[in-house]
Amino acid sequence: MNNAVFFQKYPSRYSTALCWALFLGLMVVYLSVYLAFLPLSSGAIGHDFAYLFPAWLDGEIWFRKNGLAIPWFTPSFCAGQPFFPDPQSTFYSIPQFLVFILSPLDTVIATLVMSASLLFWGGYLLMRYVFGSHRNTALLVGALLMLNGFLPHRIIVGHVTYHGFAFIPWIALLLLVPLRSRWNAFVASIIAGALLAYWVHSGFGTLVFAGGLAVGLVAIIAMLRGASVANFLQRSVIAALFGAALAASKIWAGLAFLSQFPRSFYSLPGAAGIWEELTVVLSALFLPSQTAYHLGMPHMRNLQWELAPHEWAYNFSSLLIVFLSVGGLYLLSKQWRACRDALSTSRNLCLLLLLILGVMLPLALNYWSPAWNEVLKAIPIINNTSTPLRWMIVLIPLIAVLAGLIQDQFQERRSGVVIFLFLVGVSTWQMQQESREYYASQSYSMVPVMVADQYLKHDLIQPQITNLGVSANLQIPGLNIPLSLNDTLIAGVSQLACYNPIFGYKLEKFSAQGLSIGPVSHRADGKLNLKNPACYVYPNENQCQAGDQFTLEQEAQAQQFVRYQNFDFAMPPSQKTANAVSIVALGLGLLSLVAWLLIRWFKPRRFAK
Repeated sequence: MNNAVFFQKYPSRYSTALCWALFLGLMVVYLSVYLAFLPLSSGAIGHDFAYLFPAWLDGEIWFRKNGLAIPWFTPSFCAGQPFFPDPQSTFYSIPQFLVFILSPLDTVIATLVMSASLLFWGGYLLMRYVFGSHRNTALLVGALLMLNGFLPHRIIVGHVTYHGFAFIPWIALLLLVPLRSRWNAFVASIIAGALLAYWVHSGFGTLVFAGGLAVGLVAIIAMLRGASVANFLQRSVIAALFGAALAASKIWAGLAFLSQFPRSFYSLPGAAGIWEELTVVLSALFLPSQTAYHLGMPHMRNLQWELAPHEWAYNFSSLLIVFLSVGGLYLLSKQWRACRDALSTSRNLCLLLLLILGVMLPLALNYWSPAWNEVLKAIPIINNTSTPLRWMIVLIPLIAVLAGLIQDQFQERRSGVVIFLFLVGVSTWQMQQESREYYASQSYSMVPVMVADQYLKHDLIQPQITNLGVSANLQIPGLNIPLSLNDTLIAGVSQLACYNPIFGYKLEKFSAQGLSIGPVSHRADGKLNLKNPACYVYPNENQCQAGDQFTLEQEAQAQQFVRYQNFDFAMPPSQKTANAVSIVALGLGLLSLVAWLLIRWFKPRRFAK
């Protein structure tokens, strides 16, 4: 593999200007499309912001009272529930930190811009520094990743926790980029591990394994082209170990919480037939999400509920599949001998087999038959999946890289520039013209949370949970806004009919037995009208069962809890060990980065003397 590009220290001004011009042009078009949904002309936004906005507000309340201390539990929802142990909680994430200074809506917009930028530049640098591709090829891959429909459509419906997907090309870059120094390679591995830990902390946890597989498939392509297998494996092991250590506290707490609420009772939907699955997969990858929804849904079996259009948004341009098919076959016919010789080694044959198996996994997860369903339901992690279609993200980086590598073979000809401009132009046009009536029909009102956020930032309210209920009203001068769902926390009411997928999409695993609408201080049968969330995570250590309420003897702890303060609870030695491991990993990671920066700072000065 030619790594000369990696060691070019100063790219030409023309090249840099072209890169930025394309990026900024695409960003203008990108934002002109998606900002129309943030918010809609009606003032509403995506339905799943009904979960996310109150959760962000809850995190902001905690921060203003306790700083960055671990928020183990929250009284805001479900009469009291775990916070930090919830795999979908996002307290230690970029969007949550942005909410501390920006409004929730501005945070969504900033995350959208950040994610698009990370995908573009991550794809660009990956192709330049790992694959040694031409500048236009790198720009093409960056543009394809940026314009892919998965992340923006998820964000505009409220799945902002999926922004971690944008780090996939960066993790691949850090694990694959040729580096002369072992110390540099070690630091690259540490940074990659930190990004893996960020996936866990930012709520991307349900797709961590899919994201890791996506990185692995890109790495296999690089290794088939000559990248070092040993270097990749060494860095991957370091990154995985460091990432697991850094996230150990949350992982262990999350496993403890999930052990009380397994989600294996959900069915696994899929396509019942090879041709049906091809229709589902190709529609999702190369057609607008609403079109893919209408074509794919009739082929799905074993559905517990409908998969809305945003669940089908993984799309590139429709013409990209034509380019991949025709261009791939053309190059294969021209370079058949070279390909045959390359695959004559056991190393490359093993890599090709791994590539095929990796590609087949998301396809296998989306195939349904009674016998195969029983097999999948016996596999840990997979058996808790309710929407295996989300594993399609595994194929997105792979398709973009393959498209770039095919285009790169034409780059020395005039047709290379034409192909580059054509693919970028078509992808941009399809993104702009795509029908989005479903996304334009969202109805969640962001007004209550936006108002509460501003009041909180100006210290005009002192949040505290005083009641349990299913509805409430936000009463401020000149406004009387009815509240429902998780928004009731704004009025100091913890929602009994709460929305938390851990308890099931329809609250199948949540019990309100023993609770009543009214003050949390209400006493009955020796218990307070409030859940003890420690029982959800560590029932044995706290001598209780999952879902138990605070007892009268625990009134002091309950008072601290409803005021958003940590209260005394027991945790097992294993959790304390996990907490210590995360703290040590954080310290060692920071020391490594500081040492690396100091070495880079003083090394040029030493040689200058």
